[in-house]
Amino acid sequence: MMAEGHCKNCGNTTKNSYCDICGQSAKTERISSHYLWHEIQHGIFHVDKGIFYTIRELFVRPGDTLKEYLAGKRVNHFKPLAFVAILATIYGFITHYFHIYPEMKVIATTDTNASVDYSATILDWIYTHYSLCMFLTIPFIATCSYLLFRKNGYNYFEHLIIFSYITGQQIIIYLLWCPVNYFFPASWSFGIAMLTSTIYAAWVLTQLFKKSSWTKAALKATLCLILTQIVFLIIMMVVVIIILLTKYYI
Repeated sequence: MMAEGHCKNCGNTTKNSYCDICGQSAKTERISSHYLWHEIQHGIFHVDKGIFYTIRELFVRPGDTLKEYLAGKRVNHFKPLAFVAILATIYGFITHYFHIYPEMKVIATTDTNASVDYSATILDWIYTHYSLCMFLTIPFIATCSYLLFRKNGYNYFEHLIIFSYITGQQIIIYLLWCPVNYFFPASWSFGIAMLTSTIYAAWVLTQLFKKSSWTKAALKATLCLILTQIVFLIIMMVVVIIILLTKYYI
């Protein structure tokens, strides 16, 4: 039995390892290098909890992982919104810092020099604000998914969670492809990365929403992704218009 003490968070008197009121550990220590390293290990790198555990599970068994999370099995997984925010920030920083804009190779082969200059400005803004762009698109993408798969029983907010995790995993695919885009900047490399991320998303949705027929689930997943691409393009067009108006006309 522990000696009686006071919780440093809420002041409650407790004899347990954790406070009965707020749940904070009764044993707290002054923040030091040891404390920070412990937090890094157990908050991010821990093999049974954290971001790397979540990434692994979403690659190995994505459908089952999402079903379990939505059913309430959540303690070992990284929070979905933080998941997207961290990965999008990392990807945006790397692409902006190293100027890895794979879309530019596609644009350069089809547009004029003036259009390329406009496109470079737009892409620079988008990758500088990549987290914001992802958070703007996820609610609309989740709407498409909710409308198509509403009979599966998940509400709109659960579809937000589903696509937060899918988006995070797609960002990881793009991150893994960054060295290829950097050393071999070509339209084909961008195309492969997009195709890989799309196939991953289709696989996840098919696993998650399959009830009886794999074919029917795969077709609905494909339709969902086509709609989400249309929505994404519309949102990006709006963003582009705002950027151009702000930079060149206001």
